[in-house]
Amino acid sequence: MAKLSDLAYMIRSRKVGQHGFEVDIIFKDSASYKMVVDSQILTKEVIARLYNTPESHVLAVESFDAGKTIHFVILRPGGRASGDPGETDVSGGLQYFPVTQLEVPV
Repeated sequence: MAKLSDLAYMIRSRKVGQHGFEVDIIFKDSASYKMVVDSQILTKEVIARLYNTPESHVLAVESFDAGKTIHFVILRPGGRASGDPGETDVSGGLQYFPVTQLEVPV
């Protein structure tokens, strides 16, 4: 097993409108990208569990072979909007962390 953060070149997130954010997992080499895609470890179910949100809040999980990138879009957990009282990440730039610790079979 290897952590996703050890296999990826970059993992980043940013907000999508007021109620969502997106995460991009970018790989430097095709072998690591293909290993993660083939493992099918990044499903709506797994992402929902990582972010403690209903599976219906995971709007998209896509892989882009040409860019060696896996991308997903999710509604903010807890139903908060960007800038709501108590919301701590207005830009969505800190939302990538839960996927960094995901264990991938190698």
